[in-house]
Amino acid sequence: MATETQELLKELQAQFAAQGQQLDNESLFNLVRQLQDRDQHDWCEAAGQSEPLTTRLKNLLKDYPADVGLFKEMVQNADDAGATRVHFVWDARKLGRESLLSPEMAAWQTNCLWAYNDALFTEQDFEAICRLGVGGKRSSSERIGRFGLGFNSVYNLTDVPSILSDSMVLFLDPHVSHLSKMGASTQKPGIKLRFLKVNVLDRFRDQFAPYHNLLGCDLESSSPFKGTLIRIPFRTKESAAKSEISQIIVSEEMVKALSLQFKAEAFQWLLFLQNVQEISMSRLMSDTDSAVSVRLETVFSVSLGRALLTKRPSLVTCGSSGRGTTVSMQLEVLCSEDTAEDTATKKYHLFTQTQHGFRSRVCLAVPLRDAEAGEAWSHDEVGRVFCFLPLPRNIDLGLRLHVHAPLNMAQDRRSVLLDERIGESEQELVRHNFKLLDDLIPPFGSVDLALKRNQMPPSHFFWLFPVLHSRTRSQGNPADRIAQTFYARLLASGAASCPLPVAAPASNRKQQTRMDAPPAYWVKVSDCIFVPSGKEAEHVAPALLDSVVECLLRCGIQLVDAPVKVLESLIHSQAGPGTNGALTILTPAWLRQRLRSEGSMQSHALNRTPAVDLFGQLTPTDVADLLEFAVSDGEMADLRGVPLLMCEDETMVHPFAESGSTVFFPQTPLERRLFPSKDGRKLVLATKFEARPLLWAKFKQLAHAGQTVAGLPGEARSSDTKETRQERQAETAKASLGKKAFQCQFVTFPLLVKALQMLLPKTWNNPVPRIPLRDYTEWVEDWLQAMWKWLDEKEVDLFQMVHWPLIPSVGENVDLVRIPEPHKLFPKPKGDIHIRHPPPPPPRGQASAATPSQPTSDTRAKAEASVCEPTEPLPLRGADDDSEPAKLALVQELLQTRLHCRPIYEPTWLSQHHAKQLRTCVHASSPEGLLRSMHFASRILCACQPKPMTPSQALHMSLIARELSPKAVSALLFVATRVQKEGCSCEVDGSNGSWKCKCEVLRGLPILCRFNQSNQHVSLSGTGESQDFWVLPETCPQVLAALRAAQVDLRTCTEIPDKVLATLSASENLAVSSLLRELSLPRLKWSELLLKHVFPWAANKSKDPSVRQALMRAVVYHWRDMELTGQSSCTEALQHIPFISTLGGSMLSAAEALDPAVEKLLALYGPGDIKGPFPEARWQSAECRAVLQYRSDLSYQELSERLGFLHHLEVERREDSSACAHGAGRSTSAPEDGPVPKAVVTVAHALLRYVCETVSPAMAEKDQDGQPPADRDGLWGMFSGILGEVRPKELAKGARFSEDELMSIHSKLRRCFWLPPLAAPSGWPADAPWKGSLCGLCSAEEAQTPLS
Repeated sequence: MATETQELLKELQAQFAAQGQQLDNESLFNLVRQLQDRDQHDWCEAAGQSEPLTTRLKNLLKDYPADVGLFKEMVQNADDAGATRVHFVWDARKLGRESLLSPEMAAWQTNCLWAYNDALFTEQDFEAICRLGVGGKRSSSERIGRFGLGFNSVYNLTDVPSILSDSMVLFLDPHVSHLSKMGASTQKPGIKLRFLKVNVLDRFRDQFAPYHNLLGCDLESSSPFKGTLIRIPFRTKESAAKSEISQIIVSEEMVKALSLQFKAEAFQWLLFLQNVQEISMSRLMSDTDSAVSVRLETVFSVSLGRALLTKRPSLVTCGSSGRGTTVSMQLEVLCSEDTAEDTATKKYHLFTQTQHGFRSRVCLAVPLRDAEAGEAWSHDEVGRVFCFLPLPRNIDLGLRLHVHAPLNMAQDRRSVLLDERIGESEQELVRHNFKLLDDLIPPFGSVDLALKRNQMPPSHFFWLFPVLHSRTRSQGNPADRIAQTFYARLLASGAASCPLPVAAPASNRKQQTRMDAPPAYWVKVSDCIFVPSGKEAEHVAPALLDSVVECLLRCGIQLVDAPVKVLESLIHSQAGPGTNGALTILTPAWLRQRLRSEGSMQSHALNRTPAVDLFGQLTPTDVADLLEFAVSDGEMADLRGVPLLMCEDETMVHPFAESGSTVFFPQTPLERRLFPSKDGRKLVLATKFEARPLLWAKFKQLAHAGQTVAGLPGEARSSDTKETRQERQAETAKASLGKKAFQCQFVTFPLLVKALQMLLPKTWNNPVPRIPLRDYTEWVEDWLQAMWKWLDEKEVDLFQMVHWPLIPSVGENVDLVRIPEPHKLFPKPKGDIHIRHPPPPPPRGQASAATPSQPTSDTRAKAEASVCEPTEPLPLRGADDDSEPAKLALVQELLQTRLHCRPIYEPTWLSQHHAKQLRTCVHASSPEGLLRSMHFASRILCACQPKPMTPSQALHMSLIARELSPKAVSALLFVATRVQKEGCSCEVDGSNGSWKCKCEVLRGLPILCRFNQSNQHVSLSGTGESQDFWVLPETCPQVLAALRAAQVDLRTCTEIPDKVLATLSASENLAVSSLLRELSLPRLKWSELLLKHVFPWAANKSKDPSVRQALMRAVVYHWRDMELTGQSSCTEALQHIPFISTLGGSMLSAAEALDPAVEKLLALYGPGDIKGPFPEARWQSAECRAVLQYRSDLSYQELSERLGFLHHLEVERREDSSACAHGAGRSTSAPEDGPVPKAVVTVAHALLRYVCETVSPAMAEKDQDGQPPADRDGLWGMFSGILGEVRPKELAKGARFSEDELMSIHSKLRRCFWLPPLAAPSGWPADAPWKGSLCGLCSAEEAQTPLS
């Protein structure tokens, strides 16, 4: 391409040289270009990106809507120019259309808006407006309209605005369709005229006539105009149709709306402007002739008070060095309106503050209002954000006052630059905004002023505080960022620059609310306690919270009553960095801890003058309020040590504790009457607590918890089963789960008894307290009525009230009869005995209990004597003891002396309303009443024994404590036989037998005695040990007499004493027999009696033999009468009882004695002193033989004894014969000399026969065929069989002797001298001498036999 250009250049130089012309190089190069352009026109043209000015303006107007912002833009430009006065004028004059800058300008000779200020536009200002969006204001932070775009908002109303200032007037024509003839072009869409160089009124009169004489503009003068006048002609329907910028048509309605918007906020514009001191709006009258003068009608105007014009602080600082400064002042804005006669004044307090590093101040403006006591802060205006002028309302810093801050705004001035994601050039602006929000804007200056104005009410003070909506530090929400900074500083550790107002107590408020009254004083945040509100107060009623706050304020607690939003913001900020931590809020937990520390676990007096502590300032109502608030969070366990426990006397408060004096929770008004006297009121919860249902329910929970810990599942009821009590325990434990147990308890029987022991008068310790009728009427009767009714409702058995004087006997005086005193029956044993002792004496100086109320006295009358003692005297012992009244009287005497019963004269209220309960211990003088009395007494006695005992056993022991006479036992038998079932209070089922056998009293009456021991009275229930009693058989009185005579120990056998039976008539005996059957006493059979008792006793040889023989003789002789025939066990046992006297003088059993009816046994016992074990004749009668079974065989010992007996006699005979032979000189070869006594021979023959017949078969050998040898007939033949060798294993079965015994007998038969002398048997060998024919006894070994 360069080569072609050079060639063309050379060619042109040659042509011009040929023509004689000389061109310079530049001309040649231009010519070459033109030639080249013409060549390429058909294939290349200019192009590029461009935007029409009208389109750009149209887009800009999207950020500048047609509202009051138009006026603010004008004011901003005026303040930047240094103007002190701004005036807007609505012009509705009809203008000429002839002499104009161009014919096209006729379309804009319409109604218009004039904007005037008293500053001059500089040449740079004109250039800035002409350069769209390239104004130099961003780099000038002291200028308001830093972007140079705000003026373009006029294009909402017009297409051809104009500006006249100094000597110049500027007409702008973005369409370039109105002033193109005057030189306007697309590059410069407008014209600028210097009206001092040309008479514009002559050349363009209709065009400039509206300017002339308006707001000091004189176009005929040669002097420049000392101000700026902007004309904004309105777009009409025709011009709007042609406009490329906007289609807004300015109508009269729009003018009115803009005027109203201006009046609504113009008074705020002067707060932070640097120069402007007055802003006004007027209407130009339509009949005004501009050639003469212009008449304006004021619509609205605002101006600063003259006295403050020179005092307004500058919001722009020069440079960034130096220390931060703070300036505060008051500012007055005067507002006037055409319809108002007077000028309204708006007052503000301004605070300005600078810090190192900021060139512009942050300024806060607080609205003020006039008040009687001085100026107060107004809550009528809504706080707005200013950057010299109010920013759009969508920009909110969350403050309730006006804030000016040199914030960097977005291009449309409708948002703050807070997004760091923008370009690098804008990030410094964002950081600047963050620093402002964090360091300068939070309204501490206004708070400082509030502290100086210490009479400012809290509502006005807290009105300054911002509201925190988010806990996180949001970049896009400046309100939250400011609020976070504000509260972080407020809560900073050691921050004392911002104390808070403590609400004044009601006595100092003059009928004002806490928020509206001046504060009592100011405290640091760390020292104050905030009144809960909002969510923090949801758990408590507003009225209760208000009462608690008033009470604590009166007591000097530093309470700060902050609005809900402020308190929530503080709570959200309390965990932030640099803060002190948790705020102190008036919560139930805080109140408990504060009162706990104040109380020091001590009781305190209420309502003291002068008060020595916090509690001395409290009233009973205050205590109820504080306690209800303290438990409103449900943390009952945290009440420990809190001194808010108040009793009925309302004089003291006591700390809640696990130990200490019990305070009762009365569930009904009746239970309050149970505690008499002034001291009794100190043991019952106050009625002011009961009047508060929620608080009373909490106390009920405490009482349930205390009941569970104490192991008291509920009041003991006689009707409760074991399962019912367990269910009640489970329910109580479930209701009180997790609950702390304090001294608050239900009114239970054990606790009531303990309390009454301290409350009742000491005179009641007398055995039978006697009280004056006056005292009875004043308080005793009411207390007794309440006590009886409570015992009846709780189903408490009266036996639990042993020793208590609860039964009034009304006469001239009133005797309080005690419920029986069983502890007097026996010596008090060691250990814990459940005896209800009488109440101890009251403190010294107290004579009787004070009356708790003044009840109406019940009608009293002597009732029928209804206890075991009648009204008339008891009959004498000597008078008709067998009559029915005498027997009843005798029983009554027993009950009175041994069970401590007495007559009672009941009041009617007691007998009518509590008869069921009363009749358990107070009864009529009848068998049934006596039985009921004994029932009651037995239960009382049972409850006070040192070891477990049934009522029957306790009754028995009491009645036999002293000896009972037969008459007394007879009287008891009379009652037992006559009483009907109505007198029994036992729950028995009569369908399974007589009710008497199950009645506890009848089973405990000592109407029986041990057998043969009339002084040892027993009852069916025993004497405390578990044992059964039996009645002896009715048959065979002879045997019973023998048993008595023998004094056999029959421990479990009972009977009616003989002395008692002797006092009974025949009919009474029958009744007693019937009673024994009804009592279902087990009766022994004779067989059981003999086997269990008689035979073991008779077998004891240590007993007197004659006594044993007498008893056994009666048994044997009446065996059949006792129906023992066929009783093998008894017969067998009888055979072994050693009671039979024998001929030998010993005492053997039937099994040991030999039957004398067996002759062979009698023959064995002949000579000697041993008569043999044969019974005497008296034991051989038919009656004895029918029962007794004697032996018919010898035992091993007896057989051995007989052999030894004969052997001994023979030895003595031989010794005697030998001695005689030596004396006579004879040879000793014949020891057999000397005859054997005949009696001995008889015994030997009998023994030989017995051995041969009885013993020999047991030892005889058997042949192979089982038959004995044929030659063994006769005694010797039979005996010869036993002289051989004995084979025990081959002995016949069924022998009476054992093998060892047979071996011993065999040996003795061979060696002992027992065989009688006999003739030689037939067939004896002739050559063998037969020594048996000699006169002496010999042994079998001495006999010559084939076996020898």
